[in-house]
This record gives sequence, C-alpha cells and structure tokens, in this order.
Amino acid sequence: MAAQTAEARNEAFQKAIEQLSGELSMARLGTDFLEKNKKRFESEVLANSAKYILSVRGKGFSSEIGESLLTVELGYSQEAFDRVLRETGLMQLSQNTLRALVFIEDKNQAVGIGPWWAKPNGKVSSESEAYVKALSAQLGSRGIEVVSSKDLIKSLSPEFRKANLDREELVQLGDQFGASLVFFGLISSGQKGKIFHGQWIQVPAKRILEEVQGEEESLSALVAAILNPIISAQTQGTISSKPFLLTIRGDELTPKDLSQLKSQVISGVRDLRSLKDRVIQKGRFTFEAESSQAPEALVNLLKTLSFQDFQHSASLNDGDEILLQVKRR
Repeated sequence: MAAQTAEARNEAFQKAIEQLSGELSMARLGTDFLEKNKKRFESEVLANSAKYILSVRGKGFSSEIGESLLTVELGYSQEAFDRVLRETGLMQLSQNTLRALVFIEDKNQAVGIGPWWAKPNGKVSSESEAYVKALSAQLGSRGIEVVSSKDLIKSLSPEFRKANLDREELVQLGDQFGASLVFFGLISSGQKGKIFHGQWIQVPAKRILEEVQGEEESLSALVAAILNPIISAQTQGTISSKPFLLTIRGDELTPKDLSQLKSQVISGVRDLRSLKDRVIQKGRFTFEAESSQAPEALVNLLKTLSFQDFQHSASLNDGDEILLQVKRR
C-alpha cells in the first residue's frame, strides 16, 4: 500500500482497522448477518474501534519500484470487542432471539377498572399501547422479541387477570410464554412529565433483575430509563444467566490449590458469572455461580477442561449442583 504522506498513512491505518473489525465481526456474527446490518456495524462498532483497538503501528520499507510501502500491525482486545457487540445489541440480535412480556399501564386508565390485563374485554388504551410499542421497538433492536398485548391477553389464564402480579406469578407467565424477561410497571402523570415505577423479572433465575423508577419528560427518555437494566445485563452477558452450585471435592486441597482450580474453571467457562463461597468443609468446597448455559452443558464443558496437577471428573448432582471431583496426579 503506497504511503507517501501523513494522510496516506492514516488512510492505511483506517483500512487495516476496518479489515480487522470486519473479520472479527464475521467470526462472531456471521457473514449473512453482518451484510444485513452493515450500516449498524459501521456506525456502532467501527465508529467505536478505539474501545477495542489497543495499538496501531506502521512499518515502512522501499519496494522495487521506489514507492514507500506500509505494513500495519494492530493490537486489539477480543474481550473489549465482544463488549462493544453486546453494548450495541448486535451480539444478541445475531443469536437466538429472546422473548419478553411487557405489563405496563397508564395509572389514570386503570383507576376503578384495573389495568388492561385484568379487564374482562382485555382492551388496551392508546396510551398504554404507545408504551408497549415503544418498549417493543427498542427491545427488538437488541434482539428481544416482545409478545404482543393482543396475543398476551388472548392466552392469559383467569388466575392472572388481576391488578397485582407477584414475582412468582410473573415467572410462571414467563415460563408459559417461553419468555426470559418480564416487565411489570405503572406510569402516572408528574409535575415535569411521566412518573414510572416497575421491575424487570429474570425468568430463568426466578428473580428480580432490577427495579426502575423516576420521572421523565419524553416518551423516548422514559423508555431509555426503563431499558437501562436490560442494556447493562446484555453488556455484562448476564441477561440469560441462572444460578447453580459448583462443588469441588478433593482430599488435601490447599488454599493455593483451590485458588488455582477456581481460576482455571473461570477461564475455561467463558460466560461464568461470579464464584462466591457458600459452604466450606474439609475436602468439599461449594460455590454459588451463574451461567447462561444449562447445567448439563456445563458438566460436558468441564469434562473437556485440563487442570494443572489434577485429574478430574464432572457430574450433575441434584439438578442445580455440579460436582467437580479432583485428584492430584
């Protein structure tokens, strides 16, 4: 590549970054998906290349025809690149689409007659439908499909047609509709705009992901505030994670041995989130952890790992507990 000026040098750097970013994206997202989302890739990933490109070096040399050619060497972080893909939602969009249920009502419309999901006719007000559509659009852009209000009310069992639904009931509904997320909240008029209060339920983990509340002047700002926990969970890769127990068993394990085993497990299981002490006994160490993978898949993955100084076996014990048995070589 000819490089006789600073402008040509910068152009060479940019082309190298574009080429590397394209190759990384194809590996993570697939060629077809990348082609269909080329504009988003350019504006949301390539435009933020400084987040994952760690270094750019150019080395020039003279060719046979007397031109100055430039070889570009790039340093990059795969972890930082993946984080950018998650932040933009492209990673999630390229994978299996998640589903969500949205129960959101304008408080003024619910006075005296209850929210739309509790009404005998299941009619959704125009105000509430606007909230549902706005949330659905933003969630859809991040690879999360929202079950329509019409389909939701059509299949809602009588026991769920009430104003207040607790966490257990929202988890049941999520399971019924194959949804990983459920939002339940109310909107009311405030001094400056709209006051909102609600919570996101993480169905696989059967828990509240986060509560949201505040006041925003515009619909777009309100939707953005409600979506903050989802964007954060997607960025961290925890949106589909669920808890499980990992028990490491082995005789005469030293604290150093245990620390090394934990580090190797975390390194080998890439989407493992946290590894907190729960029960420590002689020769048996149980930890709380989270992963988006099913326990059976984690067991199979652990079987393929290689642990320094230890032979090992992995098995499933009591559904949500994985047993890792180790023996010094």
